[in-house]
Amino acid sequence: VDDFAFGMYLILSATQLKHLDLEGSYIGRRAGMALGGVVAAHGEVLETLNLRNNALEDDSTTCLASKLGDCKSLKRVDFGLNYVGPRGAMALADFIAANPPLQHLILLGNSIGDSGAIQFAKALKTNTILVELNLGYNRISSAGLEALLYAIYDTSSLNALTDSNHTLCYLFQQQCIEDLLRRGCDEHMLFDVDNILQLNEMNALFKHSSCKLPDWTAELPMSTLSIEQLKVVIYLSKCFDMKHFLAMDRTMIPQALEFVASHIGYEKVFHLVGHWNMPELFSQTLHAC
Repeated sequence: VDDFAFGMYLILSATQLKHLDLEGSYIGRRAGMALGGVVAAHGEVLETLNLRNNALEDDSTTCLASKLGDCKSLKRVDFGLNYVGPRGAMALADFIAANPPLQHLILLGNSIGDSGAIQFAKALKTNTILVELNLGYNRISSAGLEALLYAIYDTSSLNALTDSNHTLCYLFQQQCIEDLLRRGCDEHMLFDVDNILQLNEMNALFKHSSCKLPDWTAELPMSTLSIEQLKVVIYLSKCFDMKHFLAMDRTMIPQALEFVASHIGYEKVFHLVGHWNMPELFSQTLHAC
């Protein structure tokens, strides 16, 4: 049975699918495109879609991506070990930008390159649900990595920082780091990406009261701040990152800034807060410092 007939068989015989696992089936381009019909037909119930190692390329990926928007319950999609390039990445990025319920998108071992990474970086700015975007072994160099870093940590202004993506926790497997370094990615930038992703993960960790906080939080005023407020103070104390600042109770802002100032110096606090486009907040924090 050729790949096209296989795709038609899926469309005709599938029942109410919650999990569709076709890993290693090598369904190819034609059946990959036909598979979009199955995805659309079961869009209300389909939760996971595994298409790893199926010789899918840009055309089939673009077709499938156009149908993923019909899936109201889809949480995980795996396109790993295929031939997805920049065009397929653009189609998937458009899907992600619409903020679907998807939490995990795996593209490990494809060829999206820097242009694909840049498209995903743009999409992350409007996505608040995706937790994992696995882009390891995708021919990404420094340009793509920089775009991804700015998606989760845009330091062009403090306002832009608050508008960065705060939910993504995973981009690359540890074994992919050597490949990124070989392609010219800066080691310090990789370190920054890893740190920011770990801090994003605190959004999920702090929802569980039983979670163990990092050792370096021991000196923080945990008894006087709620968990949400503490998350902001932790971030500020490490690098004066204000992307979570708006979540803090206004009455706690002076205490938080005073604590941070004791670590990084009052002069730096004046400088950074003075460049944030929030005059009302600025006038309040002057008294604290």
